[in-house]
Amino acid sequence: MAIDPDLFERCAVLPRFVVAAKSRKVTGPLPTRSGPGWIPLGVRHGVPSGPDPRVTSREALCGVSISGWYVFATVGFTGASGADCRRCEQVMRADQPALAAGPAAGPT
Repeated sequence: MAIDPDLFERCAVLPRFVVAAKSRKVTGPLPTRSGPGWIPLGVRHGVPSGPDPRVTSREALCGVSISGWYVFATVGFTGASGADCRRCEQVMRADQPALAAGPAAGPT
């Protein structure tokens, strides 16, 4: 999934993919609904952080519907957490072939 480059430039502080989770829990004093203090609970799926013209419904990278789920706009989806969806991670890495391939093996 790709994000409009112009939008990505304007929103450079946002991660490319963010976390969506079916549940959440509070840490510390009771925050507002969208304020800081909430963390994802359960499996963490990856979703684009900005509009994607190819997305016609609210789905995670792996295709799971995330309607009614919580999207954590400041929590980047990296695939590094044990709670991250492995299929979302595979799709994210396939969208970034240079990163997924790792260092190029040159002649030695």
